[in-house]
Formats: sequence, structure tokens, C-alpha cells
Amino acid sequence: MSYFEKIRSDHAGTQSSNRHGFGYSLSHRQGAAIMTELGLDGGGGTCKLGALFHTGEFTEYRSGEARSGKYALYMVLDQMLIGNREAPKLGVFLRGGLSPLVACNEVDCYLDAGITGQGLCDGDRVGIGCSHVSFGGPFVESQRDAGIQVTDSESVIELSYQKQLTHWSMIQPDLQYVMNPQNSAASNALVAAVRMRIIF
Repeated sequence: MSYFEKIRSDHAGTQSSNRHGFGYSLSHRQGAAIMTELGLDGGGGTCKLGALFHTGEFTEYRSGEARSGKYALYMVLDQMLIGNREAPKLGVFLRGGLSPLVACNEVDCYLDAGITGQGLCDGDRVGIGCSHVSFGGPFVESQRDAGIQVTDSESVIELSYQKQLTHWSMIQPDLQYVMNPQNSAASNALVAAVRMRIIF
């Protein structure tokens, strides 16, 4: 099965607070966000290709000049290797994004991939993945000119395990190894976290 979607939002402006604590400020400078996506679904997998376009005005990091509009491209691949949609066992994924107009984008490209398994022990889920993000040259240079130490890129390796405790509760320990953290003096960092979900 294939599909094509196009979404346009005029609420792409910056959020500003009114006396009720909520509000949107809309003008031609904020612009509109437009998303287009083409997808193919079948054979135990999903493939998506999409584009995002914003018509607002953005400031270039190096020159400080305003420019109108920027865009990004992305793709998603999700393939089941063992099992089916009702009882997935083993699957892989690959996702990527590209922002060609680096003059006003903090990130110019992103890529992640991984493998997930389910049902190995009473419905538990385990996954391992890696990601890499590359920061735009103009953004990096502007930060360093301001005396802020940032890296050119950042990579993460992640291991996660999800344990179903009862039909209403779940616990998920997560371990991440971050290489070249963007805003850290440390060359690498180890991050551990635990997430818990309770359904009432």
C-alpha cells in the first residue's frame, strides 16, 4: 500500500503568553510550515520519504542577515525480519534527515539505525541503536566566536530494555554512551536512566 500526504500549518509562529498564559503570534515573518510525505507500506515494512518547508524568515548564523524560507528532507525505513504486525519478533530501522541550507540551521544532517526484539521473555522488548548528528558549519563557527565550545558532531549508542511488570505497569532501563557531546567539556559521557509507566 502506498500513500501521499500534504499538510500545511499556519500556526508555525512563535508562542507568546497572554494573560491566560497561552497565545500565538502570527505574521508573515513567522510564516507557515508545509509537510509532504510519500510512503510505501507492505511486506512487513514501511518506507517513507518526506520534505518539510517553512516560509518564515530566519537569521543566518554568520552574517546575521535575514533570509526567507528553509527546508529539510527525511526518510524512514522500518522492516520486520521475524514475526508479523500482530506478533513482532525482530525488526530493524533506519532514519535520516538533511537540512541543506546550513546558513541558518543548527543541524545539517542526522542519521540513526538500530535493531529491536520483542517477545523474547514474556513480551519484553530489547533494542540497540546508534545515532549521529552533524552540526552546521556556520552555527558551530558562530558559537565558537561567542566563546562557546561546541563539537562538529555528536554520536550516541543506546541500549534499552522494556519489562512488562503487570498489565498496567512497565519499567524501561536505558543506557546511552554519548561521543563528543555538543555542549560538554567531556569528550564522552555515559548516561543511565529508568523510565516507568503506570496505566490507571
